Amino acid sequence: MRQTSDWIDEHRPQTRAPRGGGIDLSVGSVAGLAGMVAGLLIHEGTRDIQGVISGNDTMAVGIAAALKGAGRSDVIVVGFDGSPDALDAIRAGEMKATALQPAVRIARMAVDQADRLIRSGSTGLPEKQSVDCLLVTPENADEFGVFELLRGPGGDPEPESPTGTE
Repeated sequence: MRQTSDWIDEHRPQTRAPRGGGIDLSVGSVAGLAGMVAGLLIHEGTRDIQGVISGNDTMAVGIAAALKGAGRSDVIVVGFDGSPDALDAIRAGEMKATALQPAVRIARMAVDQADRLIRSGSTGLPEKQSVDCLLVTPENADEFGVFELLRGPGGDPEPESPTGTE
């Protein structure tokens, strides 16, 4: 019987050491790492696994692909970021959901607040602000674009910022 460490060594993502040391974890190697994790779960005979929550969409997409390749369509995969690849995987039924970080909204808020600070010396807002993530599912995936909500339920445009900065 093969050992888990043998399987990991055989399927380890290829990395390279950049000038100055360290390891270059390119997008491909992160997806490869996700596939390695999914492969390890499958290899170990973990048939009772019901779902995977990934810390980012790149890994979630890699895990979903590895599970699909292993015939494990019964495992729920959820990511975090709201990347275009995750939206595509959700629409295709390969992932169940992702939590979209509204990067476009955050960028608009940052520019608006920087402008206020430059013009008046104050943003008028607290230094730390929360911006809600949005749950993307097969039922609402078409309402989202590249890291933003295009329209709300019923076709309404994205609501104003809770801080009133847009």
